[in-house]
Amino acid sequence: CDAIIAANCSKGPTMAGCLWTCKTLTSSTKCDPTADTYFACVKSHGVQCNAAGDAVSPTCGLEWLKAINCATTENPNPAMVVPCNTYCDKVVAAKCPLSGTKDECASNCKWLGATGTGCDDEWGGYLTCANGGNMTCLFGFATAPGCGPEFNAYTKCANAAGKRPEKFKL
Repeated sequence: CDAIIAANCSKGPTMAGCLWTCKTLTSSTKCDPTADTYFACVKSHGVQCNAAGDAVSPTCGLEWLKAINCATTENPNPAMVVPCNTYCDKVVAAKCPLSGTKDECASNCKWLGATGTGCDDEWGGYLTCANGGNMTCLFGFATAPGCGPEFNAYTKCANAAGKRPEKFKL
């Protein structure tokens, strides 16, 4: 997290937000080796800001994906498993060209609602809304019409990491 913060990217994250991610990546002792491999890669190759202003370690993408996959497979938030499966079925059924596979959707969905993030209630609210209707394609991605307020509540929570340390305390 020190390297990520030192990069001083316009989209952060804050130290608390970074620690939030680390906590999720290490939520299962079975995942510690993949998380450690990712952390070692970042330490070795450094962090830079991408064009969007996010802090990334471009040479560590595969290690990042393995760490996320492990965390969401080995220790998913139980409250997210069924709603994410339903949501991803709907995403795939929409047949939008940029939405990806069901496995990619499930991994991302479970990651966004991971235990310990402090935003799982907001993500669950979005999933409840999205699962109540059909998806449509917008700019090539599946979207849930009418669920903007719920999605905004989730992003507001996620963006607040570090501004409410009591909620994200490790």
